[in-house]
Amino acid sequence: MLFLYIKNLTANIKIVLTIVILTYILLIFPIFIRIDVAFTKDAKKILYKIRLFNLFVLFYGYVEKVNEGIAIHLSKRKAIIITNDKIFDVKNKIKPLKDYHVIRLFMQIDLGNKESILTSLSTAWSINFVTQYVEWFLENSKPYVKFNSAINVYEEKDLFCVKINATFVFNLLMVTISLIKILLEKTFYAIKYRKQQN
Repeated sequence: MLFLYIKNLTANIKIVLTIVILTYILLIFPIFIRIDVAFTKDAKKILYKIRLFNLFVLFYGYVEKVNEGIAIHLSKRKAIIITNDKIFDVKNKIKPLKDYHVIRLFMQIDLGNKESILTSLSTAWSINFVTQYVEWFLENSKPYVKFNSAINVYEEKDLFCVKINATFVFNLLMVTISLIKILLEKTFYAIKYRKQQN
């Protein structure tokens, strides 16, 4: 009888440990999100694509300026509009996401001016100076970020195109912490609002 009790207890402990280990692995397992952004002078809109593990497309669409503010198009029929008076509040709303780290960053800029190649070259030189400073800054402040850039100058084309690829890494534990932060901020705000009303 005692033997069966110990055997069952051991089996239950193994199940519990297995669940704990699997939960821990799921919480800390790295998740990679890649965001591709492109802007062209002629289109006057920002194209974007968000991919999971660089394989599965989660969202894609474009961002454009409208009279009400900024429209983020998620599909042909669905869009999120951030009004002009709420644009500056976006920074506070994404504050809980500051712990999500960028590990790869690539920027490509295509320049062209039919009338004067010197204009494109001088612009490219200025941009190259900025990108070198960004590379130096990241090497000293965030050495885990792999930063690359490319500047292409075209002589017989009028164009200005910017492409940015960024890869973020996070895990479910970070997502859980971010959700807790958001809930706590909303709770504190609700309590503060009620006190002001009373």
